[in-house]
Amino acid sequence: MSSIYSKDAVKLIQKDLKELARKEGLVIHCRRDSYSGGSSIDAWLMSGKHHIMTDAEIQKEGKEYCQVNHYYLDTSERYTDYGKKILTEINRIMQKYHYDNSDPMTDYFECNYYMSISVGKWDNPYQVTGNGKTEYMSSHKTDDILAKILA
Repeated sequence: MSSIYSKDAVKLIQKDLKELARKEGLVIHCRRDSYSGGSSIDAWLMSGKHHIMTDAEIQKEGKEYCQVNHYYLDTSERYTDYGKKILTEINRIMQKYHYDNSDPMTDYFECNYYMSISVGKWDNPYQVTGNGKTEYMSSHKTDDILAKILA
């Protein structure tokens, strides 16, 4: 779909992500940014019924937040199996309308938009909302975990 602009693509992506969110019980935010070098479409997975990142990654980061490298989703050990499934589906939806004829080796960039996927935001981490209760990694919980590890 080389003729679709990011302004139109974001509407289609938001529609598809809304359907995924409804089906899986997730909260996904998506928006478009425009700048002099082009535009980007960014998606943030904000909450859901299951963890996206592994316990080890959550402990290391102190919260459930990361920027996803969508090129290495299959081989990454940062995510649970459920997390890989959801992030792969978000990536598939965002790639559906993406056109990229870039050649970085010759410093030639031609695409209709750049894209990024994140689990949570730096100031608002992903939250598990299973059983109607919100669970998140607080700094006190992080301190308790570190104390157990160091003991």
